[in-house]
Amino acid sequence: ADNSLFYTIEAMAPSGEAGFQLQFADLVPPLTTEKFLKEHWGVKPFATSLSEDMLTIISVGFYDGNMAECVANCRKEDNSSFTESELEAFQSDLDQRRSVILP
Repeated sequence: ADNSLFYTIEAMAPSGEAGFQLQFADLVPPLTTEKFLKEHWGVKPFATSLSEDMLTIISVGFYDGNMAECVANCRKEDNSSFTESELEAFQSDLDQRRSVILP
């Protein structure tokens, strides 16, 4: 299997446990990464459902949807933190169902 495509979620549990590492294939079951890339990437839509455990892992990695906590762990290109007014703008965008793309 191709393990070159992976995303690491640095999620610390309250107990201080290490984060989880997700393989790309974990996000596209029941397909392998290779099959997804060959048959769907840039070709046609793909829909799947995630297990409850996988959804929990992803949710923890995104601070259970808490925008302020998520933004606090992101940095701008110059490695500075986002300001409170920038956080408010992000939240406003989300409230209006706009995309928020963070590094």
